Amino acid sequence: MVHAIPRKDFNITKNSKVCEKHFKDGEVLRNSTFCNEKTEETISAPMKRPKLKENVVPSIFPGCPSYMSSSSAIRESPSKKRQRLEQEQIDLAVKESLNSKHEYELKTMFTNLAEYRNCIKGHSFSSFWIVVEKNENMLFLNLSLKDDIPSIKYAVSVSNDLMLKASFMGERISKYKKVILPIKVNNLNEIFDILEYFEKSTIVESESSLNDKIHVI
Repeated sequence: MVHAIPRKDFNITKNSKVCEKHFKDGEVLRNSTFCNEKTEETISAPMKRPKLKENVVPSIFPGCPSYMSSSSAIRESPSKKRQRLEQEQIDLAVKESLNSKHEYELKTMFTNLAEYRNCIKGHSFSSFWIVVEKNENMLFLNLSLKDDIPSIKYAVSVSNDLMLKASFMGERISKYKKVILPIKVNNLNEIFDILEYFEKSTIVESESSLNDKIHVI
């Protein structure tokens, strides 16, 4: 700190001290404050001895050129600079990640049928499913042919109150995996997971084993 003082006719010793008049207003702390969390009241009391803020240097020198009476930045050590830059990169990465998560949630989450319709726009489905909207219900249908006669094998519906129901060969499905149906949905991924599960189950298993696995009632 004392090295910031112009040193003509001034020899620095271990006992050298700096007068508070060489510091700007606000750089010298004269009061300590305490906040009561319960009452949210801030209490201020004078310090026995004034205290300098961290990292401040004397910058007021009457009678000296003006450039000597300006604040000078304290040189940052290489290790502290590296730590600061690393922390800035981490903070930026976290911020970008949170922004990406928020944008993704806006595209996949909904709270009503209108928002659900907007979310589902632009999404493509496999040829396994036929998507139909009828009487404020969004239907996902899978058809099968027997003797050239079509019938609905799987039906998954999302109603205007966002309740998802599913059926297999006209019979209500009460559970898939560990999920009890019907279930209220608010995220496209929940719907996609159910559709994908039924599609893959149909491909690899027979109808008799499916009846047991998906709990048809």
